[in-house]
Amino acid sequence: MEDKTTRVRTPTVNPAEPAPKTGSAYRKKLYRKRTFEEVGRGLNYTVGNATDGQETDPAAETVDTAVDTVRYAGNYSSDTIKAYSDKLKNRPKNEEIRRSEVLRSDRVKVDHHETVRTNSKNIQKNKIKRNYAKRARETQQAARSAGKTGARAGKKAAEDTQSLITATLKKVAEFVTRHPIATLLIALILIVLLAIMAMVNSVGMIFGGASGGSISATYTAEDSEIYAAEASYAAKEAGLQAKVDSIATTYPGYDEYRLDVDSIEHSPWSLTSVLTVIHEDFTSSGAEGTISSLFDAQYSFSTASTTVTKYRQEERTGYYGVTEYDDEGNEVGITYQAYTYYVQVPYDYNILTVTLVNNGLETVINGLGLAADKMELYEYLNITHGEKDYLF
Repeated sequence: MEDKTTRVRTPTVNPAEPAPKTGSAYRKKLYRKRTFEEVGRGLNYTVGNATDGQETDPAAETVDTAVDTVRYAGNYSSDTIKAYSDKLKNRPKNEEIRRSEVLRSDRVKVDHHETVRTNSKNIQKNKIKRNYAKRARETQQAARSAGKTGARAGKKAAEDTQSLITATLKKVAEFVTRHPIATLLIALILIVLLAIMAMVNSVGMIFGGASGGSISATYTAEDSEIYAAEASYAAKEAGLQAKVDSIATTYPGYDEYRLDVDSIEHSPWSLTSVLTVIHEDFTSSGAEGTISSLFDAQYSFSTASTTVTKYRQEERTGYYGVTEYDDEGNEVGITYQAYTYYVQVPYDYNILTVTLVNNGLETVINGLGLAADKMELYEYLNITHGEKDYLF
């Protein structure tokens, strides 16, 4: 007899809980499940009304129930479709609002950076103004102190001189009483004393004049002279440009002209500022030497001629002979025919290279070796336009 073994499946003591369901597929399935539940509740409601125990026509009730069910499902579906349709309809509007907000944010950033840049420039300008004003105050204070010191020294010298004159006159009177013959000597002494007093008064006047001095922080030249100086510099630049433009006429006979030319330009504010620092209340004719020196230092014009060997193809004509025979094959003569061929011929190719370098007027001014206070004044005038923004 065969042994029968009974196998018993041992249940799990703590079965693992299923993992929570997530993801778009699960959400769609849950949405459909909820929709079906809503439809089911509608069916139950209509069926319950159909079977509430009243005596009605079964066929009519069945039709009404089906109509209510379809109407409920249709209303639910139309609401869902309408909500999704509204979402699609409003999407362009929402995108436009989002883009508008992004553009507004970008404009705010640009305005912020422009404000920071403008403020930085104003801060630098104000700093230079404060430094220059500080140096001007220090200069005036030093002049006033020197004036006061000179005045005190002059006063003391005058008092000492007065005492000396008084004592001397007393002694001279006594001496004259005893020695009338010495009158001439006394006169000479008085002359010397008067000369000393004149020198003391001159020193006082010098120190007094120094206390009233000040440094100008504006363009002191007349506007007409400033315009004339700028016109002189611009005329020199126009002549240089004409020289570049007419290079082929000025240097004829070249096969090629190579131009390596910088732009011809300068800042009229820099020119007027440096002329003010050097000449103060300048005139165009008086500053012409400085204008020419600045122009020559700013621009460098040069030409260089080179010759290279090139080859060109030329046409040549050659001839070859053709032997003629008669009908019996006897040679009767030779006829020459022309043909064309080409050869490479060397020739000189002349090139003129024109170079114009603009070193920059600012670079030239920085290399003039002006004193620190004059250079600071130049920078201040150049930034503030000499308090005459209307000039250029």
